[in-house]
Amino acid sequence: MGYCKLQIGCLMVVLYIMMIYYKEQFHFHRRNRFSIYEGLMLTGVINLILDGTTAYMVNQPEYVNTALNMVLHGMFLISIDTIIFTMLLYMLSKTDGIPAEKWKRAVLFVPFLLNIMVVLLFLRQLEYRSGKLSRYSMGISVYTCFIMAALYVILTLILVFRRWDYMQSRSRYSILSCILILTGVTGYQMMFPDTLISSIGVTLIILSAYLNQEDPAVTELNRYNEEMVMGFATLIESRDENTGGHVKRTTRYVKLLSEELHRRGMYREILTKDYMKNLLLAAPMHDIGKIAVSDAILQKPGKLTDEEFEQMKLHASKGGDIIRKTFGRIDDQQYLQIAVIGQHFR
Repeated sequence: MGYCKLQIGCLMVVLYIMMIYYKEQFHFHRRNRFSIYEGLMLTGVINLILDGTTAYMVNQPEYVNTALNMVLHGMFLISIDTIIFTMLLYMLSKTDGIPAEKWKRAVLFVPFLLNIMVVLLFLRQLEYRSGKLSRYSMGISVYTCFIMAALYVILTLILVFRRWDYMQSRSRYSILSCILILTGVTGYQMMFPDTLISSIGVTLIILSAYLNQEDPAVTELNRYNEEMVMGFATLIESRDENTGGHVKRTTRYVKLLSEELHRRGMYREILTKDYMKNLLLAAPMHDIGKIAVSDAILQKPGKLTDEEFEQMKLHASKGGDIIRKTFGRIDDQQYLQIAVIGQHFR
């Protein structure tokens, strides 16, 4: 068992992450369709099981059937290809999104499918060598996995730096950490193949994605914050009988306009994902200052006098003061800036 202790430990970590992930998903009633992250976890578990199995078998040649050893090594190499490809899809989903065009999807799949073909074609030529720490497999089937990892790391780097300004800050940290982990572990494994540390890379990638992006508790907290803001704004709106549904309509308009501007490539340096998220969260707050306006003015059926109109106009500056006092301690200063400035540009 000494040759697969690392893989067993990594498997326990990933299974624990899966348990917490699904526990929180069911707790918050957030079960949707099968996600790419769930696919990443599933392929990770399969990879770790095969990694541990092959690590044990290659070091016990006198007790293991040669054909079975070869088949399991083939499955393990294909699982490496699969998890690297799934990681690329996951990163795409957090940046540009997986392409809708069939030809673009085909371009993504081609290296993956070619690599599997090469693995199977040269599987019989695998060599089992002895190193200082353990025995390990080597051959064209193994080399092609290293090549695929390098190719997808390069593609991901191009994607990240091309979309750097648009990506959410949390996505940047998650993707960069995954790239560094994959590069470091793959490079070390290539230089010292007898260390058999690929399981560390798989585990750290799944853990990094969970902590930075996929924790259902954090996702639910963000949803609660958005609902609280919308509820607060709707409560204020209910005082004015003439603006029913205005908050939700305004928020939809802001969403449509910002998405269309982004689609057309306009204001790319401003319309980042973080900015668009904060813009939508700030949109419902644009009339919050009305809470400081008396009902006599707010609900007056006729035309306002000049003095009453001046009082009504003060709701913009009062709205900014309310936001500063109510949300002034939150960490996202960009949101505060958008929400406060939005009181004055109506």
